[in-house]
Amino acid sequence: MKKIVFAEPIHYLESEILDLQKNIQELGHIVEFYLEKPSSEEDIVNRCFDAHMVIVSNYPLKRILLERLTNLEHIGVAFSGLDHIDLNYCREKGIRVSNTPGYSTQAVAEQTILMTLMLLRNAIKMHELTLASRDRGGFLGQELAGKTVGIIGFGKIGRRVAELFDSFGSNILIAEHPSIIDSPYPIVSINELLRTSDIVTLHVPLKEGNYHLLSRDRIFSMKKGSYLINVARGKVVDYEALRDALINRHLAGAALDVYEIEPPLPNDYPLLKLPNVILFPHTAYATQEAISRRFSMLKHIILNWLMEEESS
Repeated sequence: MKKIVFAEPIHYLESEILDLQKNIQELGHIVEFYLEKPSSEEDIVNRCFDAHMVIVSNYPLKRILLERLTNLEHIGVAFSGLDHIDLNYCREKGIRVSNTPGYSTQAVAEQTILMTLMLLRNAIKMHELTLASRDRGGFLGQELAGKTVGIIGFGKIGRRVAELFDSFGSNILIAEHPSIIDSPYPIVSINELLRTSDIVTLHVPLKEGNYHLLSRDRIFSMKKGSYLINVARGKVVDYEALRDALINRHLAGAALDVYEIEPPLPNDYPLLKLPNVILFPHTAYATQEAISRRFSMLKHIILNWLMEEESS
């Protein structure tokens, strides 16, 4: 008998939980769901100490924690990225790791467009002026049509983002990378992309070589008056340098969905006070449709694994 533990809250409908629970029990196994975030490493160990399979979203599972889960055979990650999982340890111990790539491609791409339009139209300020019974104060926004959009990271999400910007009439540039085999858009060096783009949007994983991919030098090499959108990973950007570039108006604005830490952000977080920044609490993936797709993928992973185990 295998034990599966959903070790942190993962959005799902009650009907989906009941259906999965029924399927697992019919195969002779058990499943537990936790609806509160783990309060500590000790808490998550207590939840999972006898689990054969653990399901997490973005809770970090590092070696020091995994070593204490002696029954663990399989980790299911309700997320596209795996940078929060100690994959080296899992390989050493033969622990399978499965994730849910592609579930949020459309959601993240749409929020990228949303965040860009909010910057170009100064949406939050216009909302505040209207609530205060004021007019636009002479403000003029900008259009996406004709803007040069530089896309760094041309996987599924980057490609979908390019298609959406293209439909607005933007000129698309793609940052070169060995993984890019074909592109309907011009491929240029990252330095040229930063120097010539009106809008730069990030869609890369956090892996070796991508920490502070946008370093201080690269941020200040960006076209003056341009915008940065980050829906990838917080640590891909040197946020101290970004703050400085925003304060001195080298960049016109930025919209961020990801940070060095998961929200809620502390009250003294340096980017909170800037007028030319739009901050989201890590919501790019969070649509009803994406979450439904993710749960379906997790269900498939779990049940397939259990049936494989039964037949082996």
